[in-house]
Amino acid sequence: MEHRGWIDGIFNQRVIGETELDWSNESVAQLHALSSKEMISHVMLTFSESGNVLKRFSNEQVAAGITFICHEGYEPFFRLYDSDVPVTLRQSTIASIGILYRDCFAERCTGVVTKGKMNNCLDAVCYMFWDVLSVSIGGFNHNHDTDDDRKILIDAFLDVLVDILFLPNGTCRESALHGIGHMIMSIALYTTGTFQKQSRQKLEDAIDRFCQLPDLPDELRRYAVQAKTGQVQ
Repeated sequence: MEHRGWIDGIFNQRVIGETELDWSNESVAQLHALSSKEMISHVMLTFSESGNVLKRFSNEQVAAGITFICHEGYEPFFRLYDSDVPVTLRQSTIASIGILYRDCFAERCTGVVTKGKMNNCLDAVCYMFWDVLSVSIGGFNHNHDTDDDRKILIDAFLDVLVDILFLPNGTCRESALHGIGHMIMSIALYTTGTFQKQSRQKLEDAIDRFCQLPDLPDELRRYAVQAKTGQVQ
């Protein structure tokens, strides 16, 4: 499948709900027929080029399309668990989440701190991205990756969360804190030893730097303190 066909098959559809599109059975069948490597390559390209390729779609179409890509029930991002996909491609795909935030969310979201009160559908998908995302670091313990590969993939998630945290958009920052809170809890559950300590320290140090930013809204500062404990909603 050509990448243009992938983009149109996911985003160029009639909106029937706030984050749902009227995908045809044929479109979904074509997507599911792709190999895991093809699927993840399309996800990576979509996120990496999101600032350009998604411009022609409405916020509703973008919100629904990203939900489709990331939600476990629809499968695309879930293929990241497939250890047949080269670890370098999976690492690049995780990194491309940061580009999606920088070039799409940061440009199209309102920037308003929501704390669960969404201003529009794209703000909602941005904030809830780390809840909707079908991949968690715990899942890497159940496939055939080596310990070194798992650490590479987990580090990629940590790096992208830290990058998003310092984007100049309140919605993106709040989303990053939401994701960091979940990640701190996952690190405690699914990693051990020195790697666990270093991973948590990387996120805690990022939060400490974030809290030193000038003119930071009180809501974000309080949420940052909460995220540091791993207790977020």
